[in-house]
Amino acid sequence: PRAFNLGTMTQCLPAAGILRLRSQLRLAFSDPITRFFPHAPESKRGITVFHLLTHTSGLRGHSAGAGIMRRDGAANAILSLPLAYPPGTHYAYADDDYQLLAAITEIASGLSWVDFVKREFLVPARMSSTGFQGGDWGHKGADGMRSTARDIYRWGIDIPDARTVVGAESRDAETPLEPERTEPPS
Repeated sequence: PRAFNLGTMTQCLPAAGILRLRSQLRLAFSDPITRFFPHAPESKRGITVFHLLTHTSGLRGHSAGAGIMRRDGAANAILSLPLAYPPGTHYAYADDDYQLLAAITEIASGLSWVDFVKREFLVPARMSSTGFQGGDWGHKGADGMRSTARDIYRWGIDIPDARTVVGAESRDAETPLEPERTEPPS
């Protein structure tokens, strides 16, 4: 089968990884990013995992980690940009949110992003034609995968039973609501 760039569809894997780690009690949606990036600038300390998942972090960048091979260097590049708006106040799509989620997945799981995705999702779903492209952090969690129609179908048939994707049952105590989607001021 012919593989193609998944583009933004890649972002379902960092989201699924965060849900898996949450079900394993390794992180919470309410965790501030300082739990994973203790040297985050003061202006970013109010950003939570939930803000990253819902594109409400206020991060201005779009692939600020492009060309940077090391996770910490890419995270620093992403977090060094000024905020576009205070965390949680607006919605704005940003790849950098999901690049940080891939980094958080590495930190919380103790595995590399590639090893975590393979072990937790690709191998169990028999997605043998799905892989990674580009080694820099500008693409890790946002648009750095390729796959085939057959593998996407395999992923899709696993999703109706969310326990297949995220592991254990969801914890009712921390079910997120979709944030109000307001655009940031121009």
